[in-house]
Amino acid sequence: MNRIYSAAKAAVAMLAKVAADELGRYGTTVNAVAPAARTRLTGWLPDRPPADDDPWAPEHVAPVVAWLLGPDAREVTGRVIEVGNGRLSVPDGWRPGPAHPLEPAALLSILSTAPPPPAVLGPEEIPEMRPA
Repeated sequence: MNRIYSAAKAAVAMLAKVAADELGRYGTTVNAVAPAARTRLTGWLPDRPPADDDPWAPEHVAPVVAWLLGPDAREVTGRVIEVGNGRLSVPDGWRPGPAHPLEPAALLSILSTAPPPPAVLGPEEIPEMRPA
């Protein structure tokens, strides 16, 4: 089950990157959020704390999604943003990026210091597919 779940997450990340490449010419931005939140699949997380402020609660992910839908994220595309346990991270390829405190307002500066997303291989990069 865990391998299938991980493969599905990787597929979503790659779909976001490919869709960003394909739809960018139309002014469309595409990003993915990798939430680290308490769900029925996260039995490995510690028990929910008795207080109302659970750092693994899904509602901590929502402000990042809202930010991505707003005007400040207009130039952000092809990114995967990890959110959870009070932290934000922008992965570098398939490696986790440095963790930052969960402050959606700081996301633009975090993205500006992250390495650019790798290009997805397109026909112009494959010699036998280049126009003659």
